[in-house]
Amino acid sequence: MSVTSTAAIVAIVVAITFSTFQSLGTDPSGPSPSGSRLSASTGATPEATPSSGANDEVLEDCAVPVGDVLNVPFGVDQGTPGASTPVPQDTASPVSIVIEGARVDASVEKRNIIDGVMEAPSGPTDVAWYQQTDLLGEVGNVVMVGYVDYFDVGPAVFFHLQDLEQGDEIVATGTDGNRYVYTVERVELYEVVDMTDQTVEEIVGPTQEASITLITCGGEFDYDRGVYLSRTVVRGTLTSINEGTPVPAR
Repeated sequence: MSVTSTAAIVAIVVAITFSTFQSLGTDPSGPSPSGSRLSASTGATPEATPSSGANDEVLEDCAVPVGDVLNVPFGVDQGTPGASTPVPQDTASPVSIVIEGARVDASVEKRNIIDGVMEAPSGPTDVAWYQQTDLLGEVGNVVMVGYVDYFDVGPAVFFHLQDLEQGDEIVATGTDGNRYVYTVERVELYEVVDMTDQTVEEIVGPTQEASITLITCGGEFDYDRGVYLSRTVVRGTLTSINEGTPVPAR
């Protein structure tokens, strides 16, 4: 899927509504959760996650309030890029992602943007890629979302996303078996209340190069409402493609 021009960007609210049992961290004073589904690759302990306290019923939004950005109605083919847009020959949907600097080694699942709402990742160890955004290796923006923490689990797959620095590598494996290496350009923390349409467009809108954008919750935690007040956003640019053996998509 490719978006042919930024003129196609209009206002749609893209938000993730997480279920009660997916959004909030475990009690930091309590023991390590039993039966945890937390991936060992996070290398994290639950101490830093906020207590869910009395707010277990509060729903959490862990994407950017994508204000109105992708004019990509669910199920609509966006066609092919214009002749002037160079497109790499290698493109694929992602099946896994490894980020050494953020202690991430996770599978990637396909999710959809339906009526302007981004479906949430299935669980604390999953990273969601939105099929209405671009493919690996494609000119445009590959958008992925993961939890920072998870109810009754603690730190989740993107807990250490904020630790990334410029120059770190993001390696995503595609259905074609190739390893698409993106280099981190920037890591930014955006307060949700201050986000403008322009800010949101810069985060999830189409790009002029092959890019990847990773999003999770960040910043301070509002215990009264049970939500994070900011979003951690990582942007990377494709720097190499290493050939591999095709693998099945999830």
